[in-house]
Amino acid sequence: MRKRRQKQDHRRKSTIRPVPAIFTAIFLTCPVPLLAAETSPLHPVPAGDLADALRRLALDSGRNLLVISDEVRGRTTGGSREGAAIEDALTQILKGTGLGFRLLPNGAISVFPLADRHARADAPAPAEPPPGPLHEIQSLEIFADRFPDPAARFAWNETGPAVLLTPGDIARAPDGTVAEALARLPGSGVALTTLDHYLGGGDTAARGQGGFVSIRGMDSEYNVTLINGVNAAQSMPYSRQMSLSLMPPQGLSGIVVRKTSGADMDGDAIGGTIDFRTPTAFDSDRPFTRITTQGQIADRALDYHLDAGGGGVQVETSQRPGPAVGIYLTGYYDQRNFTTSELDWQSGDFGYRLSDGRGNSAQGLSPGSNLVLGAVNPQFTTGTIERYGGNASLDWRGDNNSAYWRGTYGYASTRQNIYQIGLQSRGLVSATPLPGGQVLHETTDAQLHYWFETNPELAELVTQTVGGTSRQGSVTADYSAFFSYGQNSKPDHIETSWGIENPSDNTTYIGALGTPLTLSWSGRYPVPALTAAQRAMIADPSSYRVHNQGELNSMESTQRKGGARFDVTVETNAGILDRVRFGGKYVASRRAISDRDWNVPLFARGQTLADVTLSGAPVITRTLPAVIPGRYSFPVPLLDGDRLLAAALARRPALSPDEENGNSMDGTETVAAGYAMAGLRIGALEILPGVRFESSTIGTRFWDAGAPDPLRHHWGTSHTAYDELLPSLFINARPTEDLLLRAGIWTSYARPAFFQLGGGTQTSVSPDGGVTIAEGNPHLRPVEATNFDLAAEWRGPKGGHLSVAGYLKQMSHYLYNSGDSYLTGTTTNLGSLSISRPENGGSARVLGVELAASQTAVWAPPPFDGLGIAGNITLQNSAAHLNDPLLGRTNPMQGTPGMLANLSLFLERDGLMACLSWRYSGAYVEQYGEWGSGYFGTAMNGSALNKWVHPSDSLDVTIRYRLSPSVEVSAAAANLLGGDAYYSTIGRTSGTVAQIINAGRVFRSGLIVTF
Repeated sequence: MRKRRQKQDHRRKSTIRPVPAIFTAIFLTCPVPLLAAETSPLHPVPAGDLADALRRLALDSGRNLLVISDEVRGRTTGGSREGAAIEDALTQILKGTGLGFRLLPNGAISVFPLADRHARADAPAPAEPPPGPLHEIQSLEIFADRFPDPAARFAWNETGPAVLLTPGDIARAPDGTVAEALARLPGSGVALTTLDHYLGGGDTAARGQGGFVSIRGMDSEYNVTLINGVNAAQSMPYSRQMSLSLMPPQGLSGIVVRKTSGADMDGDAIGGTIDFRTPTAFDSDRPFTRITTQGQIADRALDYHLDAGGGGVQVETSQRPGPAVGIYLTGYYDQRNFTTSELDWQSGDFGYRLSDGRGNSAQGLSPGSNLVLGAVNPQFTTGTIERYGGNASLDWRGDNNSAYWRGTYGYASTRQNIYQIGLQSRGLVSATPLPGGQVLHETTDAQLHYWFETNPELAELVTQTVGGTSRQGSVTADYSAFFSYGQNSKPDHIETSWGIENPSDNTTYIGALGTPLTLSWSGRYPVPALTAAQRAMIADPSSYRVHNQGELNSMESTQRKGGARFDVTVETNAGILDRVRFGGKYVASRRAISDRDWNVPLFARGQTLADVTLSGAPVITRTLPAVIPGRYSFPVPLLDGDRLLAAALARRPALSPDEENGNSMDGTETVAAGYAMAGLRIGALEILPGVRFESSTIGTRFWDAGAPDPLRHHWGTSHTAYDELLPSLFINARPTEDLLLRAGIWTSYARPAFFQLGGGTQTSVSPDGGVTIAEGNPHLRPVEATNFDLAAEWRGPKGGHLSVAGYLKQMSHYLYNSGDSYLTGTTTNLGSLSISRPENGGSARVLGVELAASQTAVWAPPPFDGLGIAGNITLQNSAAHLNDPLLGRTNPMQGTPGMLANLSLFLERDGLMACLSWRYSGAYVEQYGEWGSGYFGTAMNGSALNKWVHPSDSLDVTIRYRLSPSVEVSAAAANLLGGDAYYSTIGRTSGTVAQIINAGRVFRSGLIVTF
């Protein structure tokens, strides 16, 4: 019991007067958590009182620090620089004080006069006090870690709300991307896809991996993404979103999510700022080399008898060739095969069963409940994702100066095939007038078709930064220059389709069922009523004739970004003014997007799928018995996509200037910023006022097809400039050692995407000669936000933690993601000429509350003292006034779940880590209800037809065990209950028009060897 009480006591600062001298030796034998594997960068310690400096270092580093009060009283220190390793920080703080330090085997640090070094260093530390008289000392100060969790310590010491996701946190869950790992944090959500037609949609979601992160109700367009402080290139073609599916969660020293932006941070972050940090050699107390291997099996692929395996390897090494020099290198490679079932629909597959005769839903009926589906489109997708890359760092750390270089590289190549067996009633419909002016719409027949396409993607991301820190007295300067390159491209996509065709022209589908398409529902899935003869037709897709002879598309999107920044901090210690900080930043970038499409006659008219050969071999490689096992037993042929692509590349025709340039755009953007802020201290209050100014200039070049005469088409340009003044004020109060209160009001903004500002001009001519031009709008205003934050955080003395935060974001000039389509805006009519441009919406707001709590049973007897529970819940409410005449006045904000939740039960003791975790995401609007002309020619627009993504959850388990100090094994399972990865419907309450994706379960095993 004596040791147990001492173990609890050393979690807080103590002053013991008088104390037996032998107590020091007894205390130093108590076990202390070793946190070297999860260290976070140390904050700078200002010059001043030595005792205060040592207290700050103890809390920041997570080390128990023992020192006799009389030996530090009255001494001063020059402090330490930011990011210094614990040994370097102690060396700097104790320089010139006549004191030295010793790192003890249990992780604690002893500080003592240099004259007593050998006596103290060589003295044994007995486990129990020896008999005999006890000698007293004046006072013993124990500066100890109240927060053994490095993430808790980081959040406590930050000036604003921030979360650190450590490697230990990441290891608790079997996440495949950093986006999925971030979704474990309060206020963070993850989406599998975006609305981009080329790099988004259901086929991208069907890869079964999270790629896009939202923070506090704002989707990824409203976040700033940094890698080692470098603004990562945003290379999605039609938005400012950044896909994080490229980045594996391993190989990071931590991920910092800041949910507020001070004046010293980028101003275009309404949601938050995500900073990925790669390791350095100074993160570890000793050199090491580590090899991590992992294998996996996806059980949905086993259902199709397709390749279900995958795996990867990572090698990293950390070396210190000299006391001031550190080198860290890592490289990784992984590959995973995936197979996923999908139920899909296409635009025009649904309409109103009863209309008012003018194309609207009949009066008295809810539009959602009045929907009728005119198709059944079961499909599956299979493919391989291959990723490789690495990180490197080189550091030099002197007494008052330091320098560093950081480099990262990531590459991902996706090969994906999609197969569909469908029944579609498009064009095969009837309209029957009813009394009262209503019209009944019904199907009369359905077309059978087989459809094949590929969905390749290349993603690449490079970051480079070189910089340093210089310190002279109370002045610290940080500076860096950086570069980033990124691409998200869809090269060499091919598509073809086959069906029962009109024998007179071999170009149009004809009805094949001979009866109306009648549907019932089994759970969420529509089930067609089929006769034996109809089933026989569906069971023989090899007899279908070619419809789409072949289409080839290639899209490339890249961004290059470079810049420099400097920050200067002056520690004043003058009355209430504690410090002053100012600096500047300049970033220049270039975007380039090209999209080209070819119609390639791969097959002759009238050919059946069974007859087709390429290079003398059948194009069908094998046939699977069911497109969705257990749901739709429609046989589906598999094609050789590589041979189809080779043939398409060889036969693609030359393009006209409009075809070559019509969907191409490039542009430049420069952002210059400067800021100033102060740190004021009044008792327990810390007040941080600041102001930032950002000036942005955006220029775009696009193909102008704005005239009916193709000979007059040419390159057009646009120019846009924004100036934003962004004041902020944050107040922190620490009334006790265990309670932290925060309040803040800050401003931010988000620039429109390049595509919305320029994006090119599209022209269409109606049969009566009218011309409609759709074009970008360089006069769009940025979304501007005023943000309010309140938070309270409490740390208990026995492993407990509780935090609550509330936030309100008030936005003006709201813009939402419309994929690769322009926002619906104003239309100007000039006689027979109509010009349509996107316009800003009105106001929007999101109101939310976050609650997070954790408790470790440190008071329980072994082995139960390693048990713990942690969880968080976020509740959000949003509203947006879109100023869109086709939609309601008020809609929920796009991509804002009403509820997010995480819960985990864990055990960490004696080399064992076991964690059962659950993640939940509530429903949200993915796309506003603008569908144009519906299945029966009715107008399918309105907020009642918003596309809703329904709640999803995942139950996961991870077990890791350290066999020896150098060997660790792991096993994990993701989505244990096998729930759907994605389920969306048109209308929130109706399941008539649904999209369903099931990726099954994933099982992983791993081995880590360190030497």
